[in-house]
Amino acid sequence: MAHELGLADPGTLAVVTGGWDDLVGGALATHARPRSLRAGVLVVEVDGAQWATELRYLEAALLERLASVVGEGVVTGLRVVVGHAGPPA
Repeated sequence: MAHELGLADPGTLAVVTGGWDDLVGGALATHARPRSLRAGVLVVEVDGAQWATELRYLEAALLERLASVVGEGVVTGLRVVVGHAGPPA
């Protein structure tokens, strides 16, 4: 059912979340948190517009790093939203 809705395997998001600091670096990880993965698009919440800009600037490199961690084609894009970016609920 989850696959039919475009949702990724929950384990994939757990892997991304667990390795987030290493994927984006400590400074950015403090201000950005992965929130969901659907139809290949990773939604990342940031706590300010400047961090959204930084994340978009790094998108290509981050997608390459994600491919090395979760597999090629699993995460195909990013959607950055501005919010609070605290630790995952």
